[in-house]
Amino acid sequence: MCGIFGAVSSKDIQKDLINGLSKLEYRGYDSAGLSLITKSKRIKRIRCTGKVKELRKLLISTKISGFCGIAHTRWATHGIPNLKNSHPHNYGKFSVVHNGIIENSDEIKISLIKKSHKFNSETDSEVIAHLLEHFSKKHNKLNDVLINTFKTIKGSFALGIIYEKEPDKIIVASNGSPLLIGLGKNVNYISSDIQALSSKTKKYIPLEDNEFAIITNKSSQLYNNKGIKINSGNVEGLETTKGLIKTKKVGVVAAGHSSVIANMVNIKLPLESKPLQALVSEPVKPIIDTVVMSNAVHAYVSQSDKGELVIGAGTDSYVSYTQRGSHDIVEGTLKAILELYPIFSRMKMLRQWGGIVDICPDASPIISKTHIKGLYFNCGWGTGGFKATPGSGDLFAHTIANDEPHKLNAAFNLNRFVSGDLVDEHGAAAVAH
Repeated sequence: MCGIFGAVSSKDIQKDLINGLSKLEYRGYDSAGLSLITKSKRIKRIRCTGKVKELRKLLISTKISGFCGIAHTRWATHGIPNLKNSHPHNYGKFSVVHNGIIENSDEIKISLIKKSHKFNSETDSEVIAHLLEHFSKKHNKLNDVLINTFKTIKGSFALGIIYEKEPDKIIVASNGSPLLIGLGKNVNYISSDIQALSSKTKKYIPLEDNEFAIITNKSSQLYNNKGIKINSGNVEGLETTKGLIKTKKVGVVAAGHSSVIANMVNIKLPLESKPLQALVSEPVKPIIDTVVMSNAVHAYVSQSDKGELVIGAGTDSYVSYTQRGSHDIVEGTLKAILELYPIFSRMKMLRQWGGIVDICPDASPIISKTHIKGLYFNCGWGTGGFKATPGSGDLFAHTIANDEPHKLNAAFNLNRFVSGDLVDEHGAAAVAH
């Protein structure tokens, strides 16, 4: 366990860093250090073994100052308590403080050594500074550097980062380790604990897992590690390969990929994804003018306008986005149909497939806003989505436009899985075909 404190201000922050760090000393007292971006826009680092008071003495003697900086007090895990293992760790134009454990640090280190990187410490934390510098050579945009770095490292981390090319910014990231952003007037802070912020501000934002933020003295911009831009819990845009699309509202209708996109903003949807099997016969003259299904055998059949018989049944047990249908499911479906219509045995099958469907625990869809203001989901339709498309689209548009559901979809909110107020449609699910 280590303590992290940082500040970016319109005034000199060295005293703020020391005072904040001293309140976090219970989190580690093996060593202490800080990095400041000076007026010349260069990173100046000071470290020492022992307690924060020793760092305070060094700071007084060096007389360095700056408007942007990070500080750290260490409880040694990887590497013994000595000066070279003390934080911050610098490489290239980056300086990093870290709390947590990077589980794949050895693997990353070996890879970077092959690329001529030279390491100075025994810590797992130093690899982060090296990764940042490595990706900065490949990407021009800071966000791309950060996203690729955070994708590479595995484990728990709370990070404070400063960068010489962005001298008015602190970068923070979190996954499994606590980190807070404190909001002040012409000054913003970062801290491992609210205790170090209580004398500075009463306004703070807890950083969620897989989120990072870019902080200046007047703003704090949050992102998730997939590129969706969030500000104080509000959607502000969508990062794409072509750049940022600014918008205050994002509606997600992604069928079998809904849970994948929800994970990008750390929302766990109550969905079970399964491949639904279907097949189509050669076209014939009109035979059936409705959907025919059986409660005795698991199959249904209908006829398209082109004359093709559309046949389906249950879902497969194996989930794959490339799945085309297991033979046993297809054979079982055909056997069931032939029990209903033996004459179909003479027909040719043109094509068959397995398409991903998302099924909610109550067999009812989700047409709802989320706890992230401006983010909405329409998903979980199971096998009934095709026929419901026009109506659900209209209701979803109403929900997005008004930030409130229509009375017809009010019951299909995401919160019902927390409150227990489910809409049980299991009895009607089969009729959806």
